[in-house]
Amino acid sequence: MSGLDPTRFLWRPNDGLPWFINLCVTSRCNLHCLGCRAGLHPAQEPSPADLRTFLDRLAAWLPRPRRVILTGGEPLLYPHLEEIVAHAAGLGFLPTINTNGSRLTAMTVDRLAGAGLAILNVSLDGIGETHDRLRNGPGLYQGVMDMLQYLTHHSALTVGVVSTINRINAAELPALTRHLVKNFRLHSHRFQAVVPTLWQPWSNDFFTTDPLWPREPRDLETVLTTLEQLTELRRQGFPIDNDPSQFALWREYFTDPLKFLADRPCPLGDDNLIVLADGGVTACDLCGRIGELRDDPRTLWFSPGAKRFREQMRDCKKPCNYRINCSYTPSLSNESTPAK
Repeated sequence: MSGLDPTRFLWRPNDGLPWFINLCVTSRCNLHCLGCRAGLHPAQEPSPADLRTFLDRLAAWLPRPRRVILTGGEPLLYPHLEEIVAHAAGLGFLPTINTNGSRLTAMTVDRLAGAGLAILNVSLDGIGETHDRLRNGPGLYQGVMDMLQYLTHHSALTVGVVSTINRINAAELPALTRHLVKNFRLHSHRFQAVVPTLWQPWSNDFFTTDPLWPREPRDLETVLTTLEQLTELRRQGFPIDNDPSQFALWREYFTDPLKFLADRPCPLGDDNLIVLADGGVTACDLCGRIGELRDDPRTLWFSPGAKRFREQMRDCKKPCNYRINCSYTPSLSNESTPAK
């Protein structure tokens, strides 16, 4: 694990090659969260053979260590997940799983740890009923608490919690951080900002109609106060894994979501390599795809089609999940000239 502290989600190699490598192993999800429609989609999953070959080709091309993020849907529904974790780890990657936590058991955790899982990220969007409401999962909060207790006392896995800030939960998130740090062995608490509903076509209507968006002045003030409090908690040494510049960017985002990126070209075509559940390969699923899982990723990355794709991405002004959350690095807060 030399060269990468897995608790620092913002770390990126400085080699000009893709660093946000995201493999969506299934479109299936067992929950119907308020901010996502994955659970309503037909089941699509790449074959384990195709994923292994893709990882082999990545290993022949990319320096390591490098994180490979396994997502969904809910990745723990993918029947070959342990196999893919072991294969990625054996190639020198740092396999990371992002899960809603509903399928976690002591046996699952132990088997994934034995396969070489480097980082386990569990979603937690509030305290008690707030989390269950946002995830449409009665009892889910207590189940996550139970698993964090097990991970604290019986596992050496690097564990992160990921919370999405929205109108409903913003006021209680600083208290959630304090609770987690007080009671569990937590390597990182990472926050994300709510974005237009995932797993459905992009719509700017989200910012005027969706109940998760803080449209009213009092709700916006609550969100902005929470950002200030989280920044202060980080300054005090709490393991909040967001750079302060990201919280500053979100102040602009929550205040005026459709204008704050107007003069900032999107550079993430130079960073992202994403495999979709249907086998497509892209740098941003909002802009289409550059190839297929069975293609050689290095060939795709340097192809004329990928170059055109990046040019298309640079003109995009959507405040999408990648730019606001997943692929954020501090340079994105003041990006004003086209990326390489």
